[in-house]
Amino acid sequence: MENVTQKRTPGEWRELFSSQEFEEAYEYGGDDLGAVYQTQGTDFALWAPTAERAELLLYRAGSAEEGAAEPFDRTEAVRTEKAFSVCIKAEIFQVFIIPGW
Repeated sequence: MENVTQKRTPGEWRELFSSQEFEEAYEYGGDDLGAVYQTQGTDFALWAPTAERAELLLYRAGSAEEGAAEPFDRTEAVRTEKAFSVCIKAEIFQVFIIPGW
């Protein structure tokens, strides 16, 4: 598969994303995307095949007006075969998550 992280026009992205080659290379059949709470922590998974990196940003409020100008935690996601993942091993109740990529 060609380099999917290069810069492209919107039409080129549309063509790439609708190709059979892209589907075969990057289809994600898992059911673990998003946030999954477990007793040992919260697992976050993001399907982003064209991203070179991803990080999880945690905020104490939901908007800048509420005091969320800066994240209180920033964690680099680990790239797996077809997704990015992060496990936060702490209680994160009433925390706002804004993905950063």
